[in-house]
Amino acid sequence: MRFRVEQRFARPATDIFKAYCEPGVYPRFVALDNIAAPEVHHHEVDTAGRVHLVVAYRYTGDLPAGAQRFVDTSNITVTEHVTYDPADNSGSFNLKTPLGSRFGGRGASTVSDNDAHGSVRTISGELRIGLPLVGRKVEAAIIEGYEESLLAQVRVVEAHLGDDTHTPGTDASG
Repeated sequence: MRFRVEQRFARPATDIFKAYCEPGVYPRFVALDNIAAPEVHHHEVDTAGRVHLVVAYRYTGDLPAGAQRFVDTSNITVTEHVTYDPADNSGSFNLKTPLGSRFGGRGASTVSDNDAHGSVRTISGELRIGLPLVGRKVEAAIIEGYEESLLAQVRVVEAHLGDDTHTPGTDASG
């Protein structure tokens, strides 16, 4: 099932892009809709300046009743393997779970300036759940939770950037 989400920020694209490249922003996503606090398992900047992150998200939402026979909802952890490229404020990601080939996803993100003060982060991709009879319902439920979480991230990222100790390109000494 394909998805597309737009996050609208009051900050410039470069600030938003840099925030998502910082491992310190992810623990701030605690208690967002349907997602427990993410855990950053890996962070690396390569010689070309690309940022590689591995972030684990535990799904806490409800699944359709029939899906619970196939999937233990207390054990749905999605691991996002993402590469951010500062050359064009873009990223690409793969989603993996302990369910192996029965669950997978991939996609891309871009951040672009919307006007003189704001920006838009667009996340699009595809999610697939290989469960008999209920796969599409599970995909829809997980995508709905993912979209809600992404939209809730906006206020968290803007608060993160408002903290002078974390604002990219800002001298905290004034």
